[in-house]
Amino acid sequence: MIENAWVAWLILLLPLAAFVIIGLLGRWLRDGSGYVAVAGMLGSLVLSLYVFVQVLAQGALGGGFASQTIDGYVWLPSIPGNEIRISLLIDNLSSLMLVLVSFLCLLIFIYSLGYMHEEEGKPRYYAEVSLFATGMLGTVSADNFLQLLIFWEIMGLCSYLLIGFWYHKPEAAAAAKKAFLVTRVGDVLFLVGVLVIWNEFGTLRFNEIAPRVGLLSPQLLTLIPLLLFGGAVGKSAQFPLHAWLPDAMEGPTTVSALIHAATMVKAGVYLTARSFIFLVPLAPGVQPPFTAILVIAGIGGFTAIFAATMAVVNNDIKRVLAFSTISQLAYMFLGLGAGAYLMATEAVNGEPVNSAGYSAALYHLFNHAFFKALLFLSAGSVIHAVHTNDMREMGGLSKSMPITSRVMLFGSLALAGIIPFSGFFSKGEILSVTFDAGADHPGFYLLYLLGLFTAFLTAFYAFRLWFMTFHGEYRGHDHPHESPRVMTTPLLILAGFTLISGLLAYPMQGFGNLVFFGRPEAGFPLVGIPPVHYLLEALSLGVAGLGIWLAWSIYETKRIPAERFTRAPGGAFIHRMLTKRYWIDDAYDAFGRTVVYGIARGLDWFDRTAIDGIVNAVARGGMRVAVESDVFDRRVIDGAVNALSLETVRTSWRLRQRQTGQVQNYAWVVVVGIVAVVVLLFGFSFLQRFLGGR
Repeated sequence: MIENAWVAWLILLLPLAAFVIIGLLGRWLRDGSGYVAVAGMLGSLVLSLYVFVQVLAQGALGGGFASQTIDGYVWLPSIPGNEIRISLLIDNLSSLMLVLVSFLCLLIFIYSLGYMHEEEGKPRYYAEVSLFATGMLGTVSADNFLQLLIFWEIMGLCSYLLIGFWYHKPEAAAAAKKAFLVTRVGDVLFLVGVLVIWNEFGTLRFNEIAPRVGLLSPQLLTLIPLLLFGGAVGKSAQFPLHAWLPDAMEGPTTVSALIHAATMVKAGVYLTARSFIFLVPLAPGVQPPFTAILVIAGIGGFTAIFAATMAVVNNDIKRVLAFSTISQLAYMFLGLGAGAYLMATEAVNGEPVNSAGYSAALYHLFNHAFFKALLFLSAGSVIHAVHTNDMREMGGLSKSMPITSRVMLFGSLALAGIIPFSGFFSKGEILSVTFDAGADHPGFYLLYLLGLFTAFLTAFYAFRLWFMTFHGEYRGHDHPHESPRVMTTPLLILAGFTLISGLLAYPMQGFGNLVFFGRPEAGFPLVGIPPVHYLLEALSLGVAGLGIWLAWSIYETKRIPAERFTRAPGGAFIHRMLTKRYWIDDAYDAFGRTVVYGIARGLDWFDRTAIDGIVNAVARGGMRVAVESDVFDRRVIDGAVNALSLETVRTSWRLRQRQTGQVQNYAWVVVVGIVAVVVLLFGFSFLQRFLGGR
């Protein structure tokens, strides 16, 4: 058991409290709002480390399995025993992710103190990033799919607000709306998946679902992971829902670092990792959903090279890194897919289950978080100095920005997959696992080749960026200078982690045990990483070196003119196709203008002619009834009332004429009245005798 596990709630509540404090008091805190945000994240990091150490104490690195659900309160009562609770799940995977998220958020918040120093709206910024951090921490610690979805949507809301932070810029406002709408497509699929899970199991808790997955029909066992993966495709910007991420660079660079490095876009990878309970149902006699596994691996392999090709021609330093993120996330999905295929095949054959692909994908997530945060914050340091994103207006900055230049070199080496930097180990392991999966399904050999060529392109665009930014002559108009210490210190820390995190690969068994939240009750023994494929590792390193050499030859020594490629047959068309992003954004725009707007116009016509026509016809009928009712009321009802009142007035007037004030007239009336009464009485008596006699 984890001691004092209740402190895990404070990991989420501290940044949430910072959000509330800054939101309420930001007008008075002003610049101090940044320090409130930093204090909240520092507290979260300390408590995350405490929880992580507790998990390690359970023997996680040695293959032990720590898992504890920390119940909160019943949120949605339903069938007794199946109510939805607000709870936290602390296990091997979530404890590591809590440390990773809180650590990166803290460094980015500290960096923001310098980067956002001269910006307006700092309280709004720090309030939103604090809520963003809460969403990230809540996503990785949720113990059920619905709670994960809620924090997932909090991240989506905050990304919308932060991408559009400079809302007065039309580009930023458009990018925020684009991100919000595109990711909602995936979120709808995620929501449908959650509803299907609830309908089938009556619970949404991961630990309660895992032992019962074998009860699903083969169709549902395929459908559920595909629906969940649809949500992952949207959040992690995989093809075809990738279009929002490059344009998300309109926000502050610190926001880009949060989105790309911490958890935002990696939430899709995390969700897919949690969905392994469906992909690899470790129960005897259950056929794994191989179709869903192949879809995940296929989209990952295709998106990796697809995004990398667009990165090689882009001149915006942040967009190059954005396409890089899409490509690296695709590597993770490729690793998860290949790993799931190996695990599922081995489980069906009754062999020990190999978690290599799963571990490699999450190891790449771990490594990528550090070097991508380093690259984005380094890019922010450059932009802060030269006031432009265009690499064609940079160059020669290694002289005026030596710290930024060196740390970005570390990040570029890690991204390219050069030993001993972290990217070499995790990316190489993903490619090795993909190659191994080819023995069971030949399609994985094709995916391996795509991944290998992507490694070449990755090294090329990483060092194209570095050479264009820091080498040659300065092509801008400002006077660049190194960023302040509050910005360079986080860069140096991240550079150190980019180097030392690679050491976790040896032994990789330890990292595999740490992140695998598996199900020991399933009865399948787990084995760690198989022997390293040194030939494949050398091949991966070789193609990365070739990519660096090509970038050096084109952008540093100029031995190979860049125009040679565009002048080659078909080169100009390919270059235009890549700069236009394969015209996919244009296709989406055309689809929106023709199909979506066409449907909208059709619905508008139907609303105005059919719906409004019915409403207007009813209204006109009501008006006619009202007019006729008014006529009847005025002529009949009011006429009768008015006639009665008029006759009453006339009668009273006649009676008043009889009021002469003369006694003889009154006596005459009395006599007439008495005579009339006598006549009536005698007449009534006569009639009674007459009728009675007959």
